Amino acid sequence: MADLSKIDHPLIATQQQTCWVCPDQWEGTLTDGSLFYYRYRSGWASLGIAAPGGEPAADPGEVGVAWGDPLQGGFDSDDDRTRVFTLLLLRRLDAEVVPPPRR
Repeated sequence: MADLSKIDHPLIATQQQTCWVCPDQWEGTLTDGSLFYYRYRSGWASLGIAAPGGEPAADPGEVGVAWGDPLQGGFDSDDDRTRVFTLLLLRRLDAEVVPPPRR
């Protein structure tokens, strides 16, 4: 049976759902070659990113957000999954921006 769920984001090159509920879990590659690990469980979503060959599940810059019911083990819809992924990706990429040196 084919899995119809997905994260619909233009920066995702590849994705695989590795667990369907408790947690709703995804791994994949972004268009720049970075790896990602995206997880949702107990009302908490998190996203880790790593360079190729790295371990995104161990990302020290991992970002997260409370979403939905604390007893929820999976997203209600692909739209919610994509919305939260987009929010976390923006936060994570913003954290990588280094401010210019002060003069």
